[in-house]
Amino acid sequence: PKNSAPRLLQDFSGQDFAIEAKFDSTYDAVSHQMQGLIAQSSPDTFVRCGAYSKGSSVYAFVAVVEGSSSTVHANQVIPNVAGSLYFRLIREGSTWECAYSTDGATFVTTANFDASLAISQLGVYAGNSANNPEFLASIDYVKDMYDSIIDTDTTLPPLAEAPQIVSSPVLSGTE
Repeated sequence: PKNSAPRLLQDFSGQDFAIEAKFDSTYDAVSHQMQGLIAQSSPDTFVRCGAYSKGSSVYAFVAVVEGSSSTVHANQVIPNVAGSLYFRLIREGSTWECAYSTDGATFVTTANFDASLAISQLGVYAGNSANNPEFLASIDYVKDMYDSIIDTDTTLPPLAEAPQIVSSPVLSGTE
């Protein structure tokens, strides 16, 4: 199986990682809308950790694809999907873990497995299959769980003074 879903990828060089993403997309009753995390060696060698819709149900799906062969590690219904979905993909050595959450606090592990892959890119994917209607994915964030991040959704205190606007001349390439 080839991975032809649109992806946003960042180069990666290393062994261990832990990434998390929050998807605010809405699944409708149309089949095979999909989104999630991806770790890839090449476009046809990758680990997929995410979800897809099939009618009125949403399924957690985890697979390792290497060329024309794939190993499915999870394909199970996610109960009560009514809003955002969070996914985590963690690799330590050759051990992988994929998990999902519907509230961002309690994660359900969908798969633990071993796979020795040289990963060169990490990111997110979203799409649909066959002749199904378009799917608009809404990704709130993707984060490196090993790197602390400042909560960007907090309210900052007001400034003591209004910022000063300063104009400066535009420089041309000859000055």
